[in-house]
Formats: sequence, C-alpha cells, structure tokens
Amino acid sequence: MPYPVIKNKWKLLVFLLSLSAAAAAQPLPIVLRNASFEDEPAISQPPREWYYCGPPEETPPDVQPNGVFGKTQNPYHGYSYLAMVTRDNNTWEAVGQRLLEPLKAGKCYEFSIFLARPVIYQSSSRITGELDNFNRPVNLRILGGGPRCDRREILAVSPPVKSTDWTKYTFQVQPFEDVYHLTLEAYFLPDKKAYNGGLLLDAASPILEMDCLTREKLVDVKKLAFRKPSHVAELERLIALQLEQLEMDSTGQQLAIHYFTDPDGI
Repeated sequence: MPYPVIKNKWKLLVFLLSLSAAAAAQPLPIVLRNASFEDEPAISQPPREWYYCGPPEETPPDVQPNGVFGKTQNPYHGYSYLAMVTRDNNTWEAVGQRLLEPLKAGKCYEFSIFLARPVIYQSSSRITGELDNFNRPVNLRILGGGPRCDRREILAVSPPVKSTDWTKYTFQVQPFEDVYHLTLEAYFLPDKKAYNGGLLLDAASPILEMDCLTREKLVDVKKLAFRKPSHVAELERLIALQLEQLEMDSTGQQLAIHYFTDPDGI
C-alpha cells in the first residue's frame, strides 16, 4: 500500500511521528547521522555530520572513491565511504559525532561497521617525503567521552583489518561512564613502530542496547513500527529525537525527507 501524499509540512511531521511513535515501548536504537559516510568525494574533508578529531597540524581524512591516491575500491553501501590513515610520524586520523542519545554507563550495546584495507593509497611519507603506499593493516579504535573528540574511554578495538574486501565487524561495548560523543579512529597495530597504514569504513549500523548477561538485543528493529509507547514520557523522548533529525529542503519552505536502509534492507 503506498504512503499518502501529504503536502502540509506540519501534517507531514505528525504523520512521520505516528509511524515511528511505537518505537518507544522498548529501548530505541541510537542512530548515527550519515552512518554510511555519504558525501561528495573529497580530499581532506570528513563526510557531512562527522567532524575531524585528528591533530590540528595534519590533514583530515577523505571521502572516497575519488581516485586521487590510486586505485580505490567501490563502496559497500551507497555512493561513498570514509578513508583514514596512520602515518610514520606517529599521527593518525579520526572522526567523531555527538550521539543523539548517550550510551549509559554500565549498559551493554552492539554496533557493527564494514571495514576494508586499501589496495593502493599513495601519498607522501611525513618522514622521508617520498611516495609510499598507505595500505598496511591497521586497527579501528572506537572511543567515547563527554566533550567533542574526547578519548576518555576505549570502547572497542578491531582485529587487524587485512582484507581488501569489505568485511563486517561487530563490537559489543559496555562504557564505564556515559558517552555523549563517539570517535572512530585508525590506529597502529600493537607493538609496531609508527607506519603508513590505511582503513576504509562504510555502512555503520545503529547502536542497539543488549542484555549484559544473555547478550540478547533489547531492540528488535523489524518490530519497532508495530509497538506503542507505554507512557507520555516515552512519547516525548521519541518526539525530541525525531525533531533533532528534521531538516528543511533548499527552499526552506518544507521538510526534507531522507529514506535510508541498512545492509539487510531494513
């Protein structure tokens, strides 16, 4: 059955809220903004909704594929992905985002993302000035904290990302403190001298709360649309979350609507 056409933007808001209000009866997924790193391919410019968390004297990461640094892989999802590097001068790239809802201390969460190693990512060494291939395996580190780019807590570290094929990595985290900002960074393998490495990232999932003992997810994404809020406070929380994600179109006269699916088609 097709959705009705709603021209009035306020009626549209009410319609959207009515579709998603049922989600409040159970813990809501914490959705990352632009989780698939969609943007125009660009050098030294993080994708929209993500801010740079690396050293100020170094360049930010890139939106790929743009072909500037050599052969680039196709995206796993959408039209673009994020590329980050580590450098032989002991610097590395990172991006961050303020979460729409914080991760609560002591609670458990699951999060997944697709990672790959670059095939060719040629750039100049910071030490020698010579051209080098920034394609050595690195780790993805997921960090959390209070202020922007805060690295107060390492929430998870991936195994070395060695494959040049997109591979799904799933992390289960339990923060010691409330986490308001999440940081994703490429980092050197343990016990290795600083080197030129690379990491590609795409299709991050929502962050789902889980039972710390059974490891069962407390959020069933497929059933969210069929549940109702149990009390007014839950509905108000849902409305506040939805309002934070609303955008106006280029005319400024009506709401811009974006539809996204995860890799499983949800």
